[in-house]
Amino acid sequence: NKKVLSDLNLNLGNNYFLLNNYPKANESYRKVEESSAALSVKNQFEGYKQEAIYRFNYGKSLIYQGQYKKASEQFSKSIDIYFKNEYYQYVNQHAQESNSISLAQLNSIRSKLALLFSLRGLSELESGVYEDAIVSFQTAIAYNKDVKFISPINLANYLAIAFQKSGRFRDSYQMLDLAEKEYQNSKESLYSRWKKWSFWNIILGDNVRVIGDGRFPGEFPHDFKYLLTLGIRIENHIEQEEYGAALNEIHNRNHLITSKGLDGTIIGKNILAKSRQVEAQIFQKSELPRDANQRYQKPDPSAISSNRHIDIANLIIDMHHSE
Repeated sequence: NKKVLSDLNLNLGNNYFLLNNYPKANESYRKVEESSAALSVKNQFEGYKQEAIYRFNYGKSLIYQGQYKKASEQFSKSIDIYFKNEYYQYVNQHAQESNSISLAQLNSIRSKLALLFSLRGLSELESGVYEDAIVSFQTAIAYNKDVKFISPINLANYLAIAFQKSGRFRDSYQMLDLAEKEYQNSKESLYSRWKKWSFWNIILGDNVRVIGDGRFPGEFPHDFKYLLTLGIRIENHIEQEEYGAALNEIHNRNHLITSKGLDGTIIGKNILAKSRQVEAQIFQKSELPRDANQRYQKPDPSAISSNRHIDIANLIIDMHHSE
């Protein structure tokens, strides 16, 4: 029975997905997709929500497997489902009867669409389809504007990357300025800190413990998001051979890491070590080999080498997909 087999694989895939076992989830979801050849959508899924969530989960598992083009296709299908079954209805409903209930429903679908367009933009960015990624990120920002479901800093950062890859540096700098503005506005006031006062906030701050905004694999603390902003800005300057500006931004980034105590984290240590390498390369290109040699000869013994970037999917958004 194709229907029973599809249901079994769908439930199995969802369980693997919740356990973050994405290769196994991907395998089960692929079997669900194969079953669709013999089943109509109406018979295969118990309503549009089940299919939309399946498409979202399948897309995310594909991202972790590096299958970005196929992931983008799954996110697009989920987007179409939500447009057809929720978005237009909630827009009309709120226009006819504006109240807290209709607004909550409208904001709920805005959050879903912001998340899905962000993930589609991520997939397109990784696939090298930069113009499509720009459109997806811009759309995500539009839907996210009022709900702030996704960190505005992260959205601005990754749109800046897409502009950079397309050679549109002026647009990239505008997004980085927006990300920096969001970072500055996100700083807590003394009053808000006082309201959140607790013994644990003194012993172990919210930005380092495994609950709250610093938890993994959801949101990263704002300081780490801003480090990405500075990193993109540095790369923009280097791409345009603005070496003096790049060195100045490297200095600013290093100061942020040390002043915020981030040099005690793995990410902070790696960035500081990488900064010395980038400085050396800049001095070589600027025909200052002596300074370059000095920087190459000053490795950081505490740094842990890594050729991989921080997981992009975890940096950009909180991956929870709520109904």
